[in-house]
Amino acid sequence: TSLCIIVFTAVSAIIVHWKEKQVHLKLAVVMTLTGVIGAQLGSYLNKITPDNIIKLIFTIVVVIFGFKMWIGTNNGGEEILAANTSNIRFNKSLALILGLIAGTASGLLGIGGALIMVPVMHIFLRIPMNICVGTSIFIVFFNSLSGAFGYIARGDMNLKLAILIAVGSVAAAPFGAKLSVKISREKLRKIFAIVLVRSEERRVGKECRSRW
Repeated sequence: TSLCIIVFTAVSAIIVHWKEKQVHLKLAVVMTLTGVIGAQLGSYLNKITPDNIIKLIFTIVVVIFGFKMWIGTNNGGEEILAANTSNIRFNKSLALILGLIAGTASGLLGIGGALIMVPVMHIFLRIPMNICVGTSIFIVFFNSLSGAFGYIARGDMNLKLAILIAVGSVAAAPFGAKLSVKISREKLRKIFAIVLVRSEERRVGKECRSRW
């Protein structure tokens, strides 16, 4: 259901990022090619993997990426002008592999892939932070769409609930997209790190309280 909501939300955000030239189309296409395959694989793995294992994987990934995003990458590419994506180069083979991994994470964890995609592009491909955000939304749309179809085929989705929640998220997405364009790349990176870790902290806290 969360993947279906993300599909609707991504469309709304993509429009703003595309107008602001925050999408590296070539990188998005390369990572989407393997990302949609990974999303299908992840949705299948979700069905056969125990919940505790999924939660453990998610927690480890969030903590590691959150820490790396906070301290930064000493990336010279951060100085590239945000509007000039044509100057940004990346390793295509590595991008294909990372796309598969992020897509699998998207399908497995039901997170749309952005929480994984942005750190992956920034840390391993050295893409400027604002371009990571815009490009990730483009990739997330296709990954989520692919993963959502996998869940729909097995009847594991509440479509009515997804549409109801998507109404609010679609309306809010453009405001978030415009804000990410105005914020400096360093602040955006640190905000992302905080949101990443805090989201996991709240999830763990909620689970602990429910057990007690």
